[in-house]
Amino acid sequence: MIIECDSIRRYKVYSVLFILLFSPSFFYVALNASSMAVGVFFTTIYLLIVVQKKLPLLRVGAFPSLVLLVMFFLHFIVGLTTDFEGFSIKYLISFILIFFLLLCAAFLSLEIRKLNGFDFFFIFKSLSLLILFIGVIPLFWKFDILGYERYSKSIFPFAEPSHYAISVGSFLFTTGLFLSTPMKICLVVTVCLLGMFYPSLILLVVALIMVSLYSIKSTKNIFLLITSVSLIFLYLINFTDSLSYFIARLDFSQTTQNLTALVYLQGWQDMHIALYESNGFGLGFQKMGTLPPGEYGKLIYQLAGEYKNRGDGGFLVSKIIGEFGVFGGVLVAAYLYKFVNSLTCIVRHIKLKTSNKAQRITGYYIATILGHSIIVIFFIEMFGRGYGYFSPGVFLFFVAIFLTSFEKHSLG
Repeated sequence: MIIECDSIRRYKVYSVLFILLFSPSFFYVALNASSMAVGVFFTTIYLLIVVQKKLPLLRVGAFPSLVLLVMFFLHFIVGLTTDFEGFSIKYLISFILIFFLLLCAAFLSLEIRKLNGFDFFFIFKSLSLLILFIGVIPLFWKFDILGYERYSKSIFPFAEPSHYAISVGSFLFTTGLFLSTPMKICLVVTVCLLGMFYPSLILLVVALIMVSLYSIKSTKNIFLLITSVSLIFLYLINFTDSLSYFIARLDFSQTTQNLTALVYLQGWQDMHIALYESNGFGLGFQKMGTLPPGEYGKLIYQLAGEYKNRGDGGFLVSKIIGEFGVFGGVLVAAYLYKFVNSLTCIVRHIKLKTSNKAQRITGYYIATILGHSIIVIFFIEMFGRGYGYFSPGVFLFFVAIFLTSFEKHSLG
């Protein structure tokens, strides 16, 4: 009976994670939506159905979540008193959804903590194989129905390579932590190849994080990983035009005309304008992009015929600080503190060489490592490319906070 219950829980968690990773992007494309909120909301509804939890949730981090929500709500109310004419029902609905995401993240973290080591490895390996399979298929066959014909670089069910990379990066990274060195090399090489062939700068950043952390354990690993990745880069740079593509995206000079680089520069500029115009208070929840565009926004309009990514800031730090001002800066600083802590825990795990003792590792330990991995990879969404508050990455980040905030013992 215990085995049956464990099996049921394993497939429940697997199905929730599967839907979370893939449905937000699918609904975003198929419904021609403005964000991934529909898919994320669908995931939370499915989660509540399968885990069958009852309200209210008074466990697993209720206090810090309540503190965050109270501060968030106070900022929201003060913002209304200063700009009530700018109020929209969208802001209130978004606030309710944030609370709902935190609640569902707590539910999912409880279910994840109940998994044993075998269930974790089943979920990691099967999901990672599926993720890589999905990444490879579009190189040979393009899915061009249900709205995907509008996206020339889509990776079904993702609209573009950056959506794919951000959604699945933390799971690929976590899986690699528990693989043998030869399998780590295969994983990193595959991610590098996908990053070069699409091409996708974010996939290459994920691969770079993998190489940097996986190779900490020994000199032999450093040599094997760096040699393998270097050979791939040398080949692809010499026989493809990928190098010019990446250079253009990393050109942040004032003369650049690359839309990706301009959107990134626009995020920093809009954040600065928002802080200045609001005297450090911030524009208010979901109000990023309501001010007139700066010079980068105007240049994007000239090049593309439309404004791009002004509402989401281009990356989360821009949106958080632009909307919440100094309070947003405190939240970003808190994330950076958590990031350093998670990075330290992962390095400690790698140096302990626990990957060779996979079957002896407890599910609790793996759940904690998963949480730390999500927090580390979330750095990309915070400072590189973000999609607003209602994305798979943000939901997973909330889950990770619950998974890592109540460790029974040090990972060292």
